[in-house]
Amino acid sequence: MPGIYIHIPFCLQKCSYCDFYSVKSTDAAIQRYLLDLKKEILLYQDESEWRELKFQTIYFGGGTPSILDPVQLFEIIQLIIKNFQIESNAEITLEVNPETVNAEKLHNFYQIGINRLNLGIQSFDKNELRILNRIHSVSKAIESIELARIAGFTNLGLDFIFGIPGQRLADWRKNLNLAVSFRPEHLSIYGLTIEPRTLLAKKVASGELIPSPEELERQMFLETIHFLRENGYEHYEISNYARPGFRSQHNQIYWREEPYLGLGASAHSFNPPVRYWNVANLNGYHESLMQNQFPRKGTEILTPEQQKIEWIFLGLRRREGLDFMAFNQRFNCDFFTEYRTPLKQLGINNFTGQKIESEYLVIENEYIKLTETGFLVYDEICAKFV
Repeated sequence: MPGIYIHIPFCLQKCSYCDFYSVKSTDAAIQRYLLDLKKEILLYQDESEWRELKFQTIYFGGGTPSILDPVQLFEIIQLIIKNFQIESNAEITLEVNPETVNAEKLHNFYQIGINRLNLGIQSFDKNELRILNRIHSVSKAIESIELARIAGFTNLGLDFIFGIPGQRLADWRKNLNLAVSFRPEHLSIYGLTIEPRTLLAKKVASGELIPSPEELERQMFLETIHFLRENGYEHYEISNYARPGFRSQHNQIYWREEPYLGLGASAHSFNPPVRYWNVANLNGYHESLMQNQFPRKGTEILTPEQQKIEWIFLGLRRREGLDFMAFNQRFNCDFFTEYRTPLKQLGINNFTGQKIESEYLVIENEYIKLTETGFLVYDEICAKFV
């Protein structure tokens, strides 16, 4: 089930925690970028490895793709449909910042064929929004959710962040309670990561902000799992929750190691075992396309060992876990022999075909999956397999 990702790198304001490639938006920069993006799409006319695939998803990410007006998005969608094989029922997602939309714009997004919105709410607390340097207000966040429903969207995802400096467990519970009151089909819940060279990292380094205690973040993570489960959401990936039938089709492409094509500056593509990525610079992106060349910065062909590690890392992210029988068939080896040492370190001494459980892992029905405690230390567990 391949997918297409389109990166729109423009923002009205940089969030304090963001390390994705983004730039300040201007009308002139957007116009030039969209022309370049169309050129990149057309370059794939002779790329049979992509032209022969049938794509199930189109995802506009960023940056803030909802800065674009519906006509601009419609032109991109139509050019993609014309130049690639797109399923008639494809999931077409647009990431939205509440401050960039109104009733008319959301209605028009729906009319041009976008059938899933991902609203970057992040918090319903004004002080937390200020720390994150989010441009929208609490009232605008709520209004955007309500207007999206009025516009006709029946597949609505909301994004939130926990572990914000100064945030208490009670504050996080208020966010969760208000979030589920809108009955979104999907929720993405991320623990705040302080990335190097971000505004947030500078404020932490200066002592202006104090990171959330690790134990508090653990409590928030577990609280999220239990609360959302009680409210009808399945925890299907470390940071993602959905009502039945509303998992993100596009994100699952990444976790299943299926092909995805990335378009736009800094976008990544993967057609196993080859990964490549575009230059993260608007001028470099433009110059390559003016010469009718793909704007690629680098290419990597994954070795069999790298493919094994990625299979493990991505499999363990999902609630269903890692299919070890499929692993054995693909790599012509035995998972339990290959990774005997890390399994022992995680409390699995042998496997006889029956269900077995340790503090961190559960093995049953040909799958190895993390317990809730295992999810808490996902990075440390993955490190043991390297």
